[in-house]
Amino acid sequence: MAGIPFPRPGPGYLLPVTRPSTILQGNHGAYSHTGPFNQYAWDFRLPEGTPVVAVRGGIVVYARDDSNIGGEDRHLFHDESNTLTIDHLDGTRSFYLHIKKDSIRVRVGEYVVRGEVIAESGHTGWCGTPHLHFTLLNASTMESIPLTFSGYEENGGIPLEGHRVPAAPLPAVPQPAIDAMRRILRGSLAAEKLGAHDIAFWFTTRLPAHKRHDGYFYDRVLTARNDILRRILSTQLETLTRKKAPALDDILVSHRCLELLAGCTGTHLKSRMKALRSALEARPPAVRLQSRSLLGPWTTGLKKECLEDITGAVNAYITALKKAPDPFKPLIRHDLERVIQSRLRAGYRSFNRLAHEARIALSPDRPAIRADVDRTWKTMKMLFSAWADHYPGEREIALMELEDSREQHRAVLKMLGPAKRN
Repeated sequence: MAGIPFPRPGPGYLLPVTRPSTILQGNHGAYSHTGPFNQYAWDFRLPEGTPVVAVRGGIVVYARDDSNIGGEDRHLFHDESNTLTIDHLDGTRSFYLHIKKDSIRVRVGEYVVRGEVIAESGHTGWCGTPHLHFTLLNASTMESIPLTFSGYEENGGIPLEGHRVPAAPLPAVPQPAIDAMRRILRGSLAAEKLGAHDIAFWFTTRLPAHKRHDGYFYDRVLTARNDILRRILSTQLETLTRKKAPALDDILVSHRCLELLAGCTGTHLKSRMKALRSALEARPPAVRLQSRSLLGPWTTGLKKECLEDITGAVNAYITALKKAPDPFKPLIRHDLERVIQSRLRAGYRSFNRLAHEARIALSPDRPAIRADVDRTWKTMKMLFSAWADHYPGEREIALMELEDSREQHRAVLKMLGPAKRN
């Protein structure tokens, strides 16, 4: 992370719950807490959707939250649980099981702080009732190991079956600030991956103002990224200024930089921008940007793509495409196609997953699967429509695949059976 070492996780393990909870099953529980992997586990009774926190700081090493289904049949549901694992950099890992679908808020490779909300409890996998299964593991052998919880005074910090445990305290850094910084960093990294260093830099200038997050790991990471990207941009602006015959994408990026970085601080970067502006004004009209009206929606599309707002990105790119002069249309179409194709691939994977779930799901989970498959179909229909409308040479292929996806949607609904009416 920009050369900044991960912080030490800090002593002690918090309870992973954000509300008072009852222990359904403790260490060595006869129902399922047996054997090397589970003997020191706990099950916390929690309503679905209860926020779950990191018991200690560390790095996310595994995260899965694509499952809708659960039940008491071990054979059917053992492999259907949503799971999160955090490495605490001291030879231990915390393991969270039965998490709610699409609720994990952290990603593999990210650092989490002690007490940070990381997911929501659920009812997925081999699970008779909604609860959170938690275990501390030896990182080398993946065997469960004993621990005591901070903030729980009874029985030496070891909750027993039937015991009531309190909620974990709030993290030292406010959760809204943590969420905002994660979003900013992800957007910046995604923009850099696309080669849009100006947008990657712009994201790092969006840090929330709050005294309590000064010195937080991702605050320092974003500050370091801002400095690194500033230097990269300085070189890029100089290169764009010196080009005697800029390509169309150079012209677009030049104008985007001038607009996006207009309010940036730092005299060195401002001098580079002034030189680039002068160079653009000195060039013949043929090499200047012919329509500045496409810049706003194009830039918006890139930002929304980096923030994973797919509908917003597609709509912004389409707006930019309508406003773009003919020479610039292929560049905008390239960005639009990238979003469409990547999200269609994700949609196909979702249909496959949902078809599997529909075959084995119990009645209580079927409404969630139905809602999920309808959302997936709605997104894919929007993407196919954009593909057919804006890539005339591929219209027939788009419409054919649209019909195939419609059939997949119908097939999953048929497996689910008729919807229950209230």
